[in-house]
Amino acid sequence: MRFLVFAALSAVAVASTACSAAVEPGAEPTIDESEADVTSGQRTSCGASYTPALRKYELAVIAAKSVRAKKVCDAVKNPKDGQTVEATDEAVGELLQQAVAGCAAFRDVYKTSPYAAPAREVLADSVLGDVVSGALDTKGFTNLDKSLPGKTMFGPKPGVANLFEVTFAAGGKATFRSFDFETGAFVSTNATWTVRDAAKTEVLITRGGVVTVYTPTLESGHVVLVPAGEGHRISTSSDPCSA
Repeated sequence: MRFLVFAALSAVAVASTACSAAVEPGAEPTIDESEADVTSGQRTSCGASYTPALRKYELAVIAAKSVRAKKVCDAVKNPKDGQTVEATDEAVGELLQQAVAGCAAFRDVYKTSPYAAPAREVLADSVLGDVVSGALDTKGFTNLDKSLPGKTMFGPKPGVANLFEVTFAAGGKATFRSFDFETGAFVSTNATWTVRDAAKTEVLITRGGVVTVYTPTLESGHVVLVPAGEGHRISTSSDPCSA
């Protein structure tokens, strides 16, 4: 907001300028508001790790805004330090995990900050959102059954004939969607899933009468379901920018 102020109204000008710095109702916070929800105590507790974590957090949100604008795989930059990344859901999740690893305060900031809203939106259907928020325990994966419903994971990367995605639904239902290169169309098949917690957490997926047992793990910032024996790995990464 710009104000035309006469010298005689300088006092009013000061007040107006102060108000203009606030976020307008309904406006999306800019990078200048990225620290608005971080307390001085949180900054102090993170020490020297705070600023590098903040830059990761900012870049994650910048990337998320680009994804929302349908500019996936575009290079985006944090103007505060020049760090760049390709804008993908995966990059958003990876950067936020790095921010939390550097400064744990960003876990709560991610969950509640208006500035982080674009990132929460982008990760809404990804298990990575639960990893960042802490809803999913990636040490034992004992609560994986609560994280999977509503989430989509992926098979081999684009360009591979067996590319597929699987969406997990509540009630142990799942849908596999793959591309049929002969017909040039996507084909969907139904499946069921369950999580078994014993000595270790396992995910059992039944598709076409065949049961495959998967072990969840965290690899390079991604949740991966590793099959026992034959079968494709299922990951939170779709590797969207590969040729």
